[in-house]
Amino acid sequence: MYECQLCGNTDAYIHFGTELLCLDCYNEKMFNKLGIKATSYPEGVTIRDCEGKVHRLRLRKRLDPIGIIMEAKAEESDGYQFIIHGELYVDQDELFLQLIANFTLALYVGWHYCTQNAHVSKGGKVPPRNHRYNHASSLSKRLSLLSSSVA
Repeated sequence: MYECQLCGNTDAYIHFGTELLCLDCYNEKMFNKLGIKATSYPEGVTIRDCEGKVHRLRLRKRLDPIGIIMEAKAEESDGYQFIIHGELYVDQDELFLQLIANFTLALYVGWHYCTQNAHVSKGGKVPPRNHRYNHASSLSKRLSLLSSSVA
């Protein structure tokens, strides 16, 4: 782990010019530049998949001139990673809920799931092209499968 050059946090991973920063310091710099503040959110969540396996996810939200980027990454070494992008002035709470809903959907359906704004992969590998679902009908079918399996 690397040390943030501003606050000394040992979780620095973002290169900003010549500085190596932690997420909080980077988001603070972006707030000063863009005038948008990252709303608070949990650092992690736990989700159980359809087989009962528990997935512990680390969450990160990064402000960027191109928008807001949220990431959920399973702590398992071969775990899932899900990244979602929203416009700069998006409702950040809604973006967070969308990230968790998409991740939960992918776990319950058991397929790799992709939309225009979200991407999931297992083990950090991009799923094959035929595993991408961009149609609203595919999403509604999967949501109905999810709701019937949870009920």
